[in-house]
Order: sequence, then structure tokens, then C-alpha cells
Amino acid sequence: MAKYEEFLDGMVNVLRENNPEYEELLDGALNAVGESIQEIVGDLRKRAFTPARTSLLGREGMNKTAVVNFMDICEKMHKEPEHVMRFLLPQMGTTGHLNGQQRLVVKGKFDSSNFEGILKTYINDYVSFF
Repeated sequence: MAKYEEFLDGMVNVLRENNPEYEELLDGALNAVGESIQEIVGDLRKRAFTPARTSLLGREGMNKTAVVNFMDICEKMHKEPEHVMRFLLPQMGTTGHLNGQQRLVVKGKFDSSNFEGILKTYINDYVSFF
């Protein structure tokens, strides 16, 4: 990484020496890109988080919870369901699988708020840029 940084520093110095307006141009470009990135990130955050809808399943002695809209949540985040499950299940301390209806079924009783906090962490770690 050091060679790459040295190369970039050298390029910046050459640009500064040969273009007196370099700093102004750089500031303008950074401001324009920064505003665009902030708009994109804000838009992603609005679209990415859909509250989990849960449903309790099972017979007596077998408590399971289904996240009815799990696939919708994954699609809005543009993430593979398996990746989200690998993050979510250990965080919740349980096991689970996708059933035939493409719902996430986990062992235990959970409500939507249990999933929402962990999904927000997932979004911050894997979906958002800042």
C-alpha cells in the first residue's frame, strides 16, 4: 500500500506544480462528489430498511418465528438471503432456514423489534457507505 500512496502523492505534487488552480478544482470536484454520494446514501437508507413482519409458528412445545417479508428485505438491500441469514442468526443466538414460501423461519419466539435492531446493524455494516 505504501508504494501506491507514494505514487499518488507524486501525482498530486505534479498536478499542483503544473496547474495553479489545482486546489480550487479539487475542492469543487470533492464538493460535487460528496453531495452526490450523500444523496445516494440517503436514498439507499430510505429504501433499504423495511421493518420485519413476523408470525409465530409451531405446535405446542415447538416455538418458531417466521419473517414473512424476509425476501423483500433482502431484495431492497440488494443482498443475498444467505448472506443476511449468516449475519442475522448468530446475532440472535438461534438457528433458521428459508422455507418453501421463502420466509425465514427461526427457532424461538421473536417479535419484529428483535429483527429490526440487528437488521439496522447489518445495513450500517454492509449496505451504507458511511
